[in-house]
Amino acid sequence: MKLRLAKPNEERVIYNWWKEIFAFDDGGYTDYYFQHLYPQAKTYVLADEQDELVSCLNVHPKVIVMNGERFRASMIVGILTVPKHQHKGHMHELLNGVLKILSATELFTLIQAYKDGAYAPFGFEDAYFLRQFIIDQKYLPVMSAAGVSTVVDPEAMKGLYESFIAHFNGAALRNLDDFNGLIEEVKAQKGRILTYTADNALKAYALVYPHTSHIDIDEIVYTDTKSLMTLLSALGNSNPRLLCRVSQAEDLSRLLPNCPMELKTYTAIRINDLALFNTHFKLNVKNTKEALHAFRAPFWIRENT
Repeated sequence: MKLRLAKPNEERVIYNWWKEIFAFDDGGYTDYYFQHLYPQAKTYVLADEQDELVSCLNVHPKVIVMNGERFRASMIVGILTVPKHQHKGHMHELLNGVLKILSATELFTLIQAYKDGAYAPFGFEDAYFLRQFIIDQKYLPVMSAAGVSTVVDPEAMKGLYESFIAHFNGAALRNLDDFNGLIEEVKAQKGRILTYTADNALKAYALVYPHTSHIDIDEIVYTDTKSLMTLLSALGNSNPRLLCRVSQAEDLSRLLPNCPMELKTYTAIRINDLALFNTHFKLNVKNTKEALHAFRAPFWIRENT
């Protein structure tokens, strides 16, 4: 097997794999991804002796903030193996090869991990968790919808986001282009963005995806409890059932004591050079799990690319 970057003429093949293998989680995202995000990624493939693709993954460059410092990192997404080649160890070979490449240039690598410990054999540790609340409208306070709208201002969203992530570790920095892209991504998946403005300032925004039975709240960023509850109250008027995902540190149980909550694994992180990590942070940890306890603030991320 040979590890290499994907060729331009292989994009359509990889797109078709995505449509087949990730059909359960598509909702229009695959088309948006390959039109707007795939060109920004490095796509690594494992090819057989005939140079036919066997397995592939995509790597997106990131800058993440740890203890107030910025670090270059990558997010690994879209790991797949062609069905006829599955269960032969090809994904392991591909991932180990790519991690060796990334380890030469970055201290942290992230990977989507929707199953506990899925990538532990590769040195990853689950670090980002989501609290998923099922919110019934009857448990939401009735609040004024003044200031709530679907008008979006990417610059204002960027400023609010930067203030919000200052309370966390591991969040990815976003520039104005990222927010313009995020707005288009939400539209592509038939979602919308709800905002709340007060005193001429953006106080909260939420990325929401309406369904017949409920509304998915995929990201909600806010300045305070009032702003958060104002958006939730407004969304509850649109649909009596909300599915709201926030970070592990955002325990809304006191605000929503009667709403069921489930904790889910979201993203794992790998420290590629423990010696360098210990030197930089003046620590003496032996693995990524120990290292996670060295960070003062909790982890937050919503990125899936």
